[in-house]
Amino acid sequence: MEINPATTAWAERQYAQFLLSHLGKKRRLTHLMSRTLLLATLQRYYDPKLTALPELSYNQHQKPTFLSAPYLFNLTHTEDAVAVIIQPLLPKQKTPNLLQKNGSTNLLSPNITIGIDLERIQPRKSFSGLLERTFTPIERAWILGDIEQSLKSSADNPAPLSLSLNREAQRRFFLLWSTKEAYLKADGRGLQGLKSLEIDPLQQALYGDLRGGKLYAGTTPFNQQAHSIALYLSENSADHLKITTLQVASNGATFSSAQIKWDLTLSDMPKQHINNNEIPF
Repeated sequence: MEINPATTAWAERQYAQFLLSHLGKKRRLTHLMSRTLLLATLQRYYDPKLTALPELSYNQHQKPTFLSAPYLFNLTHTEDAVAVIIQPLLPKQKTPNLLQKNGSTNLLSPNITIGIDLERIQPRKSFSGLLERTFTPIERAWILGDIEQSLKSSADNPAPLSLSLNREAQRRFFLLWSTKEAYLKADGRGLQGLKSLEIDPLQQALYGDLRGGKLYAGTTPFNQQAHSIALYLSENSADHLKITTLQVASNGATFSSAQIKWDLTLSDMPKQHINNNEIPF
C-alpha cells in the first residue's frame, strides 16, 4: 500500500486506534499505516469479524508474532509504502521459536516462518564500503556483473570496487539487500544470522540456516519510485502465493490483484563455506 495523503487520511478515519500521539511524526505514520494494512488484510482475506489486531508476542530478538491467532505475518515499510506477508497456519502448525509472555517457549519447526523487505532504490554517496563489508565475493560478482574478477577476490584481497554504481548495478545491489533482509527477518535472529548467509543468484541458491524455504525478489514502483521487494516463505506455501495491493479512492478502499516480475527465485540449499565480513545494515 502506498503512503500518500489519500491512504493516510483513509487510515486515520477507519483505523484511528492505531494513531499513537506519543510517537514522533515518522514513527506515528509508520505505525498507523503498517497496522492498518495488517488488520485490513486479515479482515479482507481471513476473518471479516476482526475489529482489532490479535494479541502480539515477541521472540528473544523482538520479532513480533500473534500469540494465539493462526497466522504468521511480517511487515516492512519505506517512506513511500508499507507491505505485509501473511501465512495462515494449519491446525497442527504454530509459530516457531516464540518466547511467550510467561517465559515458556514453543518448540516448533523452524521451517514455518516468513519474512519480507522493501527498499527504495536510490543512489548513495558511496556503495564501495557496503559492497566490500556486507556482501560475499559471489554476491558482489553478481551485483557488479564482473564474475571472473570477483570470484578471484577474498576477504584478504578484495576486488576493487568503484565509488558509484550504474543504474543496473544499483538495482542488483538493492535486490540482494532486500533478499538478505527478508531472509534474516524470517530467520528471526536479526543480524546474528548475517555471517552465515550467502546468496548465489546464478545457482538460484540460498546458503543459510533455514531449510525448506523459497525466496522471491523483484522490483516494483510505489509513488512512482522504484523499490526492491523480497519475501521468504516455505516451499509448500510458495505455490499458493498471491500478490494484492490496497488502493484508496473516493468510494473507499479495495484490494486488487497485482503482478511482480521476480528477478530472483531462490531455494534453501545445504550450507557451504562462506567468506564474508559482517557489518550491521
